[in-house]
Amino acid sequence: MRVPMLLAVLSLPAFGQVNYQPFPIGERASGMGGAFTALADDEGGAWYNPGGPAFARGNSLSVSTSLYGATFGSTQGLLGTTDTFSYSTINLVPSTAGSLWHLGSSPFEGVPSKWVLALNVFTPSMFQLEQRTDTAGGVSNVYQSQSQRRLYAGPTLAYRVNHRVGIGLSLHGQLDTATRTLSVLERAPQMMNQVNTFLGVTQAVDAQAIGLGFALGIRVQPIDGLWLGASLRTPTIGLWGRGSVYEQGVYSAQAQNVSAAISQSRNFSGNLIIPTRLGLGAAWVFTNGWTVSADVSLHLPLTYQQVTFDDTHEVANEQLNAVVNASVGAELVLKESYALRAGLFTDLSPYPAPEPGGMGNGNDQATTFGATLAFALLSERTSTSVGLVGALTSLRQLGYDFQNGTTTMLAASGTQGRLYLLFSSSFNY
Repeated sequence: MRVPMLLAVLSLPAFGQVNYQPFPIGERASGMGGAFTALADDEGGAWYNPGGPAFARGNSLSVSTSLYGATFGSTQGLLGTTDTFSYSTINLVPSTAGSLWHLGSSPFEGVPSKWVLALNVFTPSMFQLEQRTDTAGGVSNVYQSQSQRRLYAGPTLAYRVNHRVGIGLSLHGQLDTATRTLSVLERAPQMMNQVNTFLGVTQAVDAQAIGLGFALGIRVQPIDGLWLGASLRTPTIGLWGRGSVYEQGVYSAQAQNVSAAISQSRNFSGNLIIPTRLGLGAAWVFTNGWTVSADVSLHLPLTYQQVTFDDTHEVANEQLNAVVNASVGAELVLKESYALRAGLFTDLSPYPAPEPGGMGNGNDQATTFGATLAFALLSERTSTSVGLVGALTSLRQLGYDFQNGTTTMLAASGTQGRLYLLFSSSFNY
């Protein structure tokens, strides 16, 4: 029967996952393409290097660093060999919010204390999509919706050893949520060649996971003007993860007096683990207002047990390849009141290229190259930034062909673009 066959082919991953950082986060860091490991001297810098906030000049409050913009793209072969799946969506990403305080007093007048505490909430990745598309000349209608969010929250404690060395430790809780829905309606399947035939299949996945992680960092100034930074983020310690998969299919051919319906719901437990990350950075601060920086980050490979279904104890493993990303940035401060920032960054996929066959639970492989440009208005107490973050992504996905009376899997490829407006504001006191 075609209904259970279609449900099997349309199996979706239990925990949705995106790349490690599809956009830079933090006020100054966002404008510089995320090349911030060696410059991380504000509350947002705790994401890149927990040792950086040790050099913060004063207390600060980041009201928000948010991205507002559009994601758009198309994929050939996602819904059939001759059909192109096109989409566009609006996303709001509140990427950073936090505060930073100096603890205690300094023995030197006008010099901040050596101990610094930062509390932050970071959203390093987020994606939402909702699209309905006709295929096979209007015979089939496909609805796809997905939402994926990753949230980090926690404290960072930094200590300035001397005027050239700072170290720090971060503790962060990790919350991941993922929902995906795929619905296929065929009003007149070609296999029956009659208009009174109907096929409908829906599959929905909902999952949440909670974890814990640590990060260590150091920021060093070996000579005047040159800053070096290094950070080590531990793998996620999985604390809790639950989800469900709901599937429903209906089929009716009135001319042959045939009808069928099937539905099932399965619950599962599992984890979503982000592997070990090592970040290295270097920056040169010139006396004429220029700053240039560069970062390299390495995520180690990892294979782990992601999902275990409650009813059958079936296990699904997740395979993550090693990933090396890079970013470069520059900043020009004019008259101590204005700053121009620009940067480039990469966001490569940890997933192997998906291949047709099996249950179809491969993740999309996304290779992203991005650029940033921002303008900041600076004063003694406030900093406000506006800018643009753009990225172009090459996609390799699993596609489905619902035509000719069968359901087969395809190798699909496409492109995706993102263009976000960056807005950030912080207050120093």
